[in-house]
Amino acid sequence: MALTITSQNPVPESTGPTPPRPVAHVPEQEATMHVQLSGHQIEVTPALRDHLHAKLDRLTRHFDNITSLTVVLSVEKLEQRAEGTVNAAGATVHAEAADADMYASIDVLIDKLVAQLRKHKEKLTDHHRAEVRQMRAS
Repeated sequence: MALTITSQNPVPESTGPTPPRPVAHVPEQEATMHVQLSGHQIEVTPALRDHLHAKLDRLTRHFDNITSLTVVLSVEKLEQRAEGTVNAAGATVHAEAADADMYASIDVLIDKLVAQLRKHKEKLTDHHRAEVRQMRAS
């Protein structure tokens, strides 16, 4: 017993390059970043939380594949400390900052994390593509 499959729409023979297919618009999914903020020997006030969330835009501006951010605020005598760990695609970055003011500590922490993420992104970027194209064209 033989089974024969026939198609209603036979595939035309190839006569050249296929025309490009129309691309359907896919809405961009907003990247979700898990932010954990905790305090040791300090109460995390809404003002501190708002200050940190206002600075998060700087991190996502430089590297958009950030999955989580963990920030620990602590007080040791007169020193206000902020420690942060960023988990991104292919990298885990950690930084610490200390200052007399907690808001200044958060600012310095974000600056350090941005610098490290920028450095990581530079390592991922291929800087020699233009040279290769130029050599091939010659």
